[in-house]
Amino acid sequence: LAEYSVNWLSTRNVRPRVLIEYQRDLTNRILPDLGEVLVERITPAMINKWFAKQDVQHPSARAHAYDTLRNMLNTAVDEDVIAVNPCKIKGASKSKTPRKSRPATLEEVGVMADHIPDRYKAILLIAVWCGLRFGEITELRRKDIDLDEGVIRIRRAVVKVGPDFIVGETKSEAG
Repeated sequence: LAEYSVNWLSTRNVRPRVLIEYQRDLTNRILPDLGEVLVERITPAMINKWFAKQDVQHPSARAHAYDTLRNMLNTAVDEDVIAVNPCKIKGASKSKTPRKSRPATLEEVGVMADHIPDRYKAILLIAVWCGLRFGEITELRRKDIDLDEGVIRIRRAVVKVGPDFIVGETKSEAG
């Protein structure tokens, strides 16, 4: 699996941050237990045993690692390396959010706006009223804001990947 994962990673057409997350999952969670196993010898029982060992205190990381493994083995199926994906644990790619978040009330937003430094007020208000991600807001340019039409066009976003910041496309077409 370790050898297969190198080729799999090199052929992913994903954002740089996703690639780093895949690498982290492989290095920290998947390959220590399954790296020496031949891809065609991986069984659902092995996957179940591996998944049971994953830290339940970090459900999102556990689910993400399972999803990475499942995606890699889906590619192995597509490439005829294996006939069937042995990742068969229902719901393993999902994690329950430990607590529900509550959006700020209008009153709370007002208090924040009154107490935030002036240079950050626009960021706060655009985030609240438009539901933009931080990386989308911080990549806004003057030309993206059309005051005549009352429109903000989200054309790019920035993400931090390791020590670097990478400007690219928005996370979704909805931007």
